[in-house]
Amino acid sequence: MPDAPTYEQLLAHVVELERVIVAQADRIAVQLDRIAELERKVGADSSNSSRPPSSDAPWAKKPAPKRSSRTRSGRKAGKQPGAGSVSRRLVDDPDETFEVAPDRCGGCGESLDGAPEVERVRRQVADVSPPPPPKVTEYQLVSRQCRGCGRHNAPAVGDRPRRVNPAAARAATRAPAPSAPSAEGTAGPGSALVPVPGSAAGVCARVRAGACARVRARAGGGRSP
Repeated sequence: MPDAPTYEQLLAHVVELERVIVAQADRIAVQLDRIAELERKVGADSSNSSRPPSSDAPWAKKPAPKRSSRTRSGRKAGKQPGAGSVSRRLVDDPDETFEVAPDRCGGCGESLDGAPEVERVRRQVADVSPPPPPKVTEYQLVSRQCRGCGRHNAPAVGDRPRRVNPAAARAATRAPAPSAPSAEGTAGPGSALVPVPGSAAGVCARVRAGACARVRARAGGGRSP
């Protein structure tokens, strides 16, 4: 029989086993880290990493998750049995009323003229009336010629519009405008509506004199004649 190991031999053997165990534990830890890294790379897709969806394998694509967290209640869609209803009230004075009744019996074909009435149900349809036609308002801007100085005066901002008869307004727009006065002081056709005394030179002189008088009156604080 071989000799039994001594105490020193057993102690050295234990120390060697402890060194091997520590080395194996370190190697196992490194291998576990490596395995976890490889598993993370293999399982990475567009849902848990920054990779685009086009990089996912066709067989590894997962169905899109439901956006709504609501679950089915088991009830049918629409109004539930026992729920209150809301409807439009019937009016007592409709604009038009029509009666719809059968003419002949659907079973034997006999005429129902004069047959007793067993039920009458009212149904009303509310239609929206068409919009009213547009309201057109015409403003005719009338310029008038002063009998004193001959100036043509156009409407100003402060002039208030006056309602006129449409027929008279149309006739006024179709009437020919008065002719300008001639150098001799005579006027053409229609000038009787706007009399202009004197020649054109005299009219211009009176216009200048009136303008100068008004300027002097305003400068002196008075009123023009």
